[in-house]
Amino acid sequence: MTNSVNTLEHRDWALTKASTVEGYMSTDELTWLYDNAYGQSVEMGSYRGRSGTIIGLKLKETGGHLSCIDCFGDAEYKIFQENIKKSDLLVDVYRMTSVEAVDHFDDHSLDFVFIDSSHEYDDTLEEIIGWLPKVKLDGLLCGHDYNHPEFPGLTRAVNELCIGFENPVDSIWCIRVSEFSNLQRDLFDLLRKTKRDLSRKETQYNDQLVQLQGAVNYYEAQFPQVQGAVNWYKEQLTQLQGVVNDYQTEVENYKSQLSTKNQLIETKKMSIQNLKKRIDQLKDRGNSLQLEVEAMKTSKFWKLRSLWMKIKSFVGLAREEP
Repeated sequence: MTNSVNTLEHRDWALTKASTVEGYMSTDELTWLYDNAYGQSVEMGSYRGRSGTIIGLKLKETGGHLSCIDCFGDAEYKIFQENIKKSDLLVDVYRMTSVEAVDHFDDHSLDFVFIDSSHEYDDTLEEIIGWLPKVKLDGLLCGHDYNHPEFPGLTRAVNELCIGFENPVDSIWCIRVSEFSNLQRDLFDLLRKTKRDLSRKETQYNDQLVQLQGAVNYYEAQFPQVQGAVNWYKEQLTQLQGVVNDYQTEVENYKSQLSTKNQLIETKKMSIQNLKKRIDQLKDRGNSLQLEVEAMKTSKFWKLRSLWMKIKSFVGLAREEP
């Protein structure tokens, strides 16, 4: 009777200490934690130390040990340390996510695990699947905020994975670990991994589809510009073709003019050749006449004429000649 009274007195004292710490757990939930925590215990989502204080005081009284896991910010961690120190508690602290911390504990090494961290569906699944093997057979795996309207993912994860779980008070959920619990966990883990792989592949395919659609949209957007450029080049080509045709016409005209000029040149060449022949003929005629003159100079007639001209000059008759 005395031990029972002492236990109740200690519980009331512990509840009073824990209630001074800011947090979200009701008095009934704190009482349940005190009554059920034992041995080697882990708490996830310590916040400012409200639940950690009640569990830590119980374990300090009964000879257990508490490890607290939370991604504390510096300010929150300082407040947590101050609150734990006020109750003169010694706890191990892991400043990391619960999924990261799971590898720091051996399988079947824990008696009591309390989850009050992410509250998201996928995270809660990871936590239950990861931490269930760490709990000894007949140990307790439990958590907070079941059926809370703001955390439907957590409630869904507990419903899917923890067959036979209990909801002993307010938003506390708990399951006593058995061989069936581990078998169920392994089966669900396999299904979850398969679903996650399919989801990842679906995401990859969707990403690829989005990229392809983006490429299609890009090229569709570029098409009018490209088509416009093609039309512009076609217009330029048509204009250039017209210019080429004009040049070809001019070339044909130049060819025709050149042919006419070539014919004229040939005609001139023939005329020049004819003139050369005529000149040669005239030269020949001149030479012939010169020969004739030379011949005449040596003739008797020419000599008489020359003598007559001298006589006329001598007697003055040459002036009367016209």
